[in-house]
Amino acid sequence: MKKVLTVVIPTYNMEKYLAHCLESFIFDEAEKGLEILIVNDGSKDNSINIAKSYENKYPNIFKVIDKENGGHGSTINEALKVATGKYFKVVDADDWVDTKEFEKLFKELKILEVDCVVCNYNLFYEHSNKVKKVDMCANKPLDIVKIESLSDFAFAMHSITFKTEKIKKVRLQEHCFYVDVEYNLYSFANCDTIKYIPFLVYQYRLGRMGQSVSPQGFFKHRLDRIKVCNNIITFLNLLNKKENKYKLISSDVVNVLIYTYKDYIAIYNFDKKVKYELKEFDAWLKQYEDLYNETYKNKVIKALRASNFEKIKYFNRIFLFKQFIKKY
Repeated sequence: MKKVLTVVIPTYNMEKYLAHCLESFIFDEAEKGLEILIVNDGSKDNSINIAKSYENKYPNIFKVIDKENGGHGSTINEALKVATGKYFKVVDADDWVDTKEFEKLFKELKILEVDCVVCNYNLFYEHSNKVKKVDMCANKPLDIVKIESLSDFAFAMHSITFKTEKIKKVRLQEHCFYVDVEYNLYSFANCDTIKYIPFLVYQYRLGRMGQSVSPQGFFKHRLDRIKVCNNIITFLNLLNKKENKYKLISSDVVNVLIYTYKDYIAIYNFDKKVKYELKEFDAWLKQYEDLYNETYKNKVIKALRASNFEKIKYFNRIFLFKQFIKKY
């Protein structure tokens, strides 16, 4: 039977968080149209047993896919092959959904015929238990609109639900971090219509030890970000530059590039050699003149280039000071 919504839960060594994540999907009508694919990506802890316990207890909702480790992208690739839902969403195993808000979204998806649905989400800071709302729907039309008509679009995997048939052929790089960027861009490029619904669905956990979005995680996996930047630029260059959708996707590619510079600044105190990696990245980007010039509009990047990247030390100190203030 075709489901209303398929949610993939990429899972690798998430025994501490997985049950909380899965529990958040249980509501009265879930068995009638919700498919949760828990893709165990070669976990070495108790994640697989936790996943199977939910599959055994709620066989009409949960399905476990157990595979060798292939990275975050591989779990989404596997799920897309077997997804039966009209819609498709990614929720990481250390995150969760607000059950009531998710149920409201589920009911909307039953009747909707739109390619992409955008909702709001919360940032949850683990060490302080503080919660910050991210409003993706502010000043956006609440009717279904053509993507071509948008003046801007903020990509965030936590906020997006796609129609499965539109992204069924999307394939992400495996054994690589930061492929959520690829997922957002490749999927969005296949969509024509969008609807903003101000439900506060996704609860995104920040501050977990080893998280790839942390400075420590970026330092360890920074070369993967370079791979992803290369992939999304290659993808962008295959699109028709005359379409408005190209402008929207190009704008997001520029944002990814800018954040890459800023993330390198954040790890300068870990190893001073990253300055030379960033210079190499900057030299490589020069071949894409339009993107290079767009990143130059950023004041930090402009200052870095003007100083032959010597100002990375100055910007790193500012970053560390801001982190200190946030902590205390």
